[in-house]
Amino acid sequence: MKVALFYLPDVKYGGWPTYTAHLFYGLKAAGHDPHLFRIGNKTEKQTRDWGRQIRYQNLSLLDATLIAAETPSIITATTKAFEHETEALLMAGAKIIIHDPTELKGEIPALLRTAEDVITIRPINVRNLAEKGIEARYLPHPYARNPYARQKRTRWAGAFSRIDWDKGTHHIIAANEKLPHNKQIRLHGAANTMYAYHKLPDDWQKHYEGTFPADNLWAGALIASKYQWAVDMSSIAGDGGGTQYTFLEAIDAGAGLMLNKKWITGREDDELANKAVFCEAEDLADAIKEPPTIFADSLLDNHDAATIAQQTLIK
Repeated sequence: MKVALFYLPDVKYGGWPTYTAHLFYGLKAAGHDPHLFRIGNKTEKQTRDWGRQIRYQNLSLLDATLIAAETPSIITATTKAFEHETEALLMAGAKIIIHDPTELKGEIPALLRTAEDVITIRPINVRNLAEKGIEARYLPHPYARNPYARQKRTRWAGAFSRIDWDKGTHHIIAANEKLPHNKQIRLHGAANTMYAYHKLPDDWQKHYEGTFPADNLWAGALIASKYQWAVDMSSIAGDGGGTQYTFLEAIDAGAGLMLNKKWITGREDDELANKAVFCEAEDLADAIKEPPTIFADSLLDNHDAATIAQQTLIK
């Protein structure tokens, strides 16, 4: 079955494009024929390289809505900057994925109340959406396992999230100032320059290894396989308890997973409660000195990309 995926934001790195790619490969593994689309001023006949060994096609909004009306369609990510496009696709019958509360700005909540199917990737956000009068269902992140051999584990600790406000990178930099060189946490990922300017010291890049390429969906997991510890100090107000792709990549890589204690929700459906080590961000330096605890990767079974992709289509 042909399935249309509409990726709306102008964002190249992070959870939104990673989700889109894993869903794409999950649909293929489930026997479907996924097509990735962006919305532009006009429809182009040729396809373009989107990275991650996926190609996409630019469509006019009119042609996009015609496809959404005739084909099972999913908006894999949106923002308030794309309210008009989101409204048109939802009216045509598209499903939509909501990743976290930061997306619920502008007219997006009102539009979601009209959607036929709203899916969110952490259980706590079913509640968050319900508080805004939006009915949603929870499906875990789809995750296609890394098909490449792990690399030799020669480094102590690495962080693989975007360097940004909600990722807590400043806590990692602060911890590094207390750690011996061989235990310091190396940073990987795209950097928000405004965040770095306002929150990080001038010499923060001495800990920085740069971005990793978007041409390989499993680049993060491959890098994580070099490290004993994978560190993520993310926290999002009103969110937590479930997965992010950095967590899944670390588990797939066989690394120990160190998370911010603020990520714990205390809810019974907290998926990460027994799958990671948690610390107060201020105590990261002491916590990361210890050898990692490696949890079984059975959690990844709940995120099988083909299974989740199929469940995404069914409602």
